[in-house]
Amino acid sequence: MLTRKLFDLDQSPIGVDEYKGITNHYGKSRLARLRRNFDAFKTDYNKGQAFKIRDDQLLLEYLLDARRYSDGTNLPRQLSDSHGLKPDFAFMFRHIYYTHPKIGLKNLTELFICIHVMLLGTSPTEDDFVSTSTIRCHIAMLNEVDHHLQGEEFCKRTKVLSPCGNKRHFALLSDDTKHGKLDNRHVTIVTCDREVINCCFQ
Repeated sequence: MLTRKLFDLDQSPIGVDEYKGITNHYGKSRLARLRRNFDAFKTDYNKGQAFKIRDDQLLLEYLLDARRYSDGTNLPRQLSDSHGLKPDFAFMFRHIYYTHPKIGLKNLTELFICIHVMLLGTSPTEDDFVSTSTIRCHIAMLNEVDHHLQGEEFCKRTKVLSPCGNKRHFALLSDDTKHGKLDNRHVTIVTCDREVINCCFQ
């Protein structure tokens, strides 16, 4: 694993014979002091830095992360705050769930963990972990918000009188057909007359 990590950092690992040569040249006691000095350096360096060197992180890894951040690569965003899952992340979870219904809520959380490890190289922390019940509650909350906003927009459109002073009329169309084994969604579309621009609610 360490060899693979060194290759990822564009470094070449040393062989057994080279390691023995270094050990014989410096001595085990001096190498131990050098290791302690590196640990002391990390502790002292972290005191004045906003971005800390983790205990399990190589200095080369930290340097690579710093260069990526300087080049414009953002650090991982925090999914939750003191109020729970952030709305923009809840929206993305809902979008994925509605766009790919075959995944399912249970598999969605497992997929999130796999993608987190694939992109960030580490599993999500307890604060970043999102449970199935959390996603389900936020989807329901976002749906209520959407329904409220669409209702307000609908009322605003239908209360506008026509150029002749008549009330606006609207049509209600529903689709209750089943398009496949897992597609049980019902669609309702409400439209106003053509003079009201962008008045379509789904």
